[in-house]
Amino acid sequence: MKSLICSVSPDNYIPEVAAEKRLVLLFFMLADDVYPGQLKIVEHVANKYHDCLKVCIPSGETMEMFKRKFRIVGTPTFLLMMKNKEICRIYGVVEQAALEDAINQHLSATQ
Repeated sequence: MKSLICSVSPDNYIPEVAAEKRLVLLFFMLADDVYPGQLKIVEHVANKYHDCLKVCIPSGETMEMFKRKFRIVGTPTFLLMMKNKEICRIYGVVEQAALEDAINQHLSATQ
């Protein structure tokens, strides 16, 4: 099965994020103690909303560059974007229901 989470680098940022017509969830996480649980939530969201949401994470070697670009000061951080503009930012460990609420709120606003 193809992964529903896209790895983003400077080479593919424009087609994968900036030009995407769907809502984009760009998330920033380091491989630490909370990573497995948070990744499980993100994978669930990617599967549940695959038709109307694109889920992306900066590739490992470009994480720091993207953190500077988006002024990310801590992880995990979740950005919801539409037409290459940030429309919502969620800081810290997130519960699945809270992430889905944010997604649903912005999906309804864009339709």
